[in-house]
Amino acid sequence: MRYALILAGGVGRRMQSSLPKQFLRIAGIPLIGWSLRTFQQMDEIDGIVITCGKEYFPLIKDVSVEYSISKLLACAESGNTRQLSCKNALEAIPYRDTDIVLIHDAARPFVSQEIVRACILAAEQFGAASTYVPINDTIAEVHNDFVQKTVPRESLRAAQTPQCFRYSIIRAAHARAQELHVFDATDDVSLLLLNGGIVRAVDGDSYNIKITTPEDFALAEIIATKIMRK
Repeated sequence: MRYALILAGGVGRRMQSSLPKQFLRIAGIPLIGWSLRTFQQMDEIDGIVITCGKEYFPLIKDVSVEYSISKLLACAESGNTRQLSCKNALEAIPYRDTDIVLIHDAARPFVSQEIVRACILAAEQFGAASTYVPINDTIAEVHNDFVQKTVPRESLRAAQTPQCFRYSIIRAAHARAQELHVFDATDDVSLLLLNGGIVRAVDGDSYNIKITTPEDFALAEIIATKIMRK
């Protein structure tokens, strides 16, 4: 079985809104509704689990009803960190060791079905996969406001989501992180690497942006218009 785990625990402080950003609308559709609809439409996804603040469970239900999301299996309460939120999602339903879990940030609404399929196929073959895009800017290492060196960018990539794993592999990585008292990892790939795992890199795309600021929402409206025209 293959499951999409959507992490939607953000509170949207930078959005200056009373609602978390995942419920704000882009082209009339709630931000989280975009990825929910993508996963709902894919035969490769058997079920969906969402993490968010417990007080927002009713809003998740409302969005699911509005867009006929029949694959939603559970809502899990988000934790104080992304790592804990993911752990809660990994414990929300009775997974099997051989299941594939695809972990995705709700703040990336425009993930494509092609990227999802590529991640699933790579995870089935290699045990773990994650989405990356090339870095176009020159990268500098800075200490105390002074440039120390520039870093060659040829082998550097910017991480996106989804990140996709065989369930037994990512559960072992989370367990090992707890043993090492690591609780604030910014993504699940770092936990897997900490546990000695290997991760296949999958190509992302420029539409798969992360919504963080009001300016991002303006860009998202443009992307949404292009997608809906297609």
